[in-house]
Formats: sequence, C-alpha cells, structure tokens
Amino acid sequence: MSSKKGPAHSPISPQESDSLSLGRIEISNDAIATIAARAAAKIKGIHVVGSSFRLTEILGGKEGSHKGVNVKTDGETGHVEIDVAVNVDYGVNIYETARQMQHIIKDEVEALTGTMPVEKVNVRVQQMVLREEEPPQPLSPDRAAPGGGEAAAMGERESSEE
Repeated sequence: MSSKKGPAHSPISPQESDSLSLGRIEISNDAIATIAARAAAKIKGIHVVGSSFRLTEILGGKEGSHKGVNVKTDGETGHVEIDVAVNVDYGVNIYETARQMQHIIKDEVEALTGTMPVEKVNVRVQQMVLREEEPPQPLSPDRAAPGGGEAAAMGERESSEE
C-alpha cells in the first residue's frame, strides 16, 4: 500500500481502464483524504485533528483540509485504508460516535470515488475537547470542604444571632 503522498490510483482495474477508449481515471490519495475529512466533520462532536476548512478555503490553499487523515491505497486491488485522528467533545459517547464516523467515511468515499472499496477506517481519538462556554460548577454547600464555604458561614451567622 502507498502512503498519502503517493501517486494517484485508478478506481477500476488496469484491464477495465485499458478497454475504455477515453483513457484512465485516477484519484489521488489527497482527494480521498479530503473526502474523508469532510465526511468526519459532518458528525457533531468530532473535530479532525489539524483540519481547518474555513482558513484553507479563504486562503485558497490545499493543505490543511486533510491533515489528520492518512490514506493508503493498494495499487493492485484499489482497496483503500483510511486512518483518521480526531478530537471529541467532552460528553460525547466516543465508541458510538467513532463507529458512526467509520460508516459515514466509508459510504462517502465509496460513493464519491465510484468503485474504490474502503477496506478499513481506523479512528484514533487523541483528545477530549472541553467547551469554553461552560463555566466550572461550584460545589454545593453539602459537598463543600469541612470548616469552610457558605455552610460554615451560615452556621456562624445563626449562632451569632442567638
């Protein structure tokens, strides 16, 4: 199997390609990686490591849209293996979300490439992402440390009022 930076591969066998009068069709690993990254980004709570679609689209660059995704294709069979590194929002069921992502990536790559079968989609969860907008919850008075906090102050106020 070749690495992501390897040559483009045909979604059909060389025999089928040779029999076509219009020529060969080749799909690069970078194109497949972009499809996989876009498919993964559709899943709520998943962030492909290093992807920045908006920035690369604004700047017109090609790099970045598939960072965190590595594609290997078998030149003889056309089978594809995809490795995806993701960060997951805290609170998301990691297993269920990763399984959903595997199916979506497989389906989308196979649909958009035509006949390149996806053999594996390996998911590596690297980090949990904590949401910034959620402030840490203060401890309730019954869970506060002994001898401090609001509960102790309330007790002092009650005893001074007597």
